[in-house]
Amino acid sequence: MRPADNTHGASARGLLWSGVILGLILTTVGLLRSGEPLVDGSAVVPPGSVALVNGYPIASELYARILGGLAAERKTVELEQGDRQRVLDRLIDEELLVQRGIELGLARTDQILRRQIVTALTTSITIETEEATPDDDELRRFYAEHNDLFARTDRLSFTQIFFRVLSASQDIDLYQRARQAAQRLRAKEAFEIVNKELGDEPVLRLPAGPLAPEKIQEYLGPTVVQTLLALNPGEVSDPVRSGTGYHVLVLHDRHLGTVPPFETLRETILTQYRRVASEKAVAAYLTDLRRRARIQTVKEGETLEGKRVPRAED
Repeated sequence: MRPADNTHGASARGLLWSGVILGLILTTVGLLRSGEPLVDGSAVVPPGSVALVNGYPIASELYARILGGLAAERKTVELEQGDRQRVLDRLIDEELLVQRGIELGLARTDQILRRQIVTALTTSITIETEEATPDDDELRRFYAEHNDLFARTDRLSFTQIFFRVLSASQDIDLYQRARQAAQRLRAKEAFEIVNKELGDEPVLRLPAGPLAPEKIQEYLGPTVVQTLLALNPGEVSDPVRSGTGYHVLVLHDRHLGTVPPFETLRETILTQYRRVASEKAVAAYLTDLRRRARIQTVKEGETLEGKRVPRAED
């Protein structure tokens, strides 16, 4: 390694960092879209390029796009030659920084840069699907095949007897009282009588009518929701503990979710169509990369550099 490599100051490292991030991402996306290979050590700048840097072309399209943006910012039609040269010099410097960053292994060792590259590649892979405009026939087919994505959730009609726990010392007594309430309800005693004799006023009053599980969870917590979803209409639950006390639940009815008409959801369907298409595009791209790659992994329990590889449950 040259001695100068060990004497970079903070400003040089900052310049390298910013240049590598911007340049490598632009270069990666450009390569993915165009598929252009590196140019052999030719002295001739190939068509479609404005420069060669160590045999690597800088695309005319990128150069023109930056010039256009600069001209628009300055509200001018034609940039001066000095400005054009400065843009070209910046792209050359950027390419040199990219190449040096790759030599230093930043693309492999820096987690921020790795995420930037993955994001850039994913964006490049999915750009066409994210702009797809399928006709109504295609959207209707997608809607029919994926109607679970658009179905409204079930709504539950239920009542509860609540037992407020104010201190740990009350817990056992209130649990026993809640069990007694559940037994009396299962014996077909009137809900109103059992609630009046044994229950407490709920901390929060629930909205009237059938409620979606998400709304019930807002008021009573996830354990109550899971218990209700496991009941059949007419069943009474065992006492269920929440953060404020015990609940004895009676499920009266389950109103099944419905799938709204296509016409009322067209934009939502289009969004989901593009999302699913993007996921498929990325999956297909990764499948192809895996097919062409040579991948080796250690087996469960084998050692790596003398150490046991931890299992998932470790």
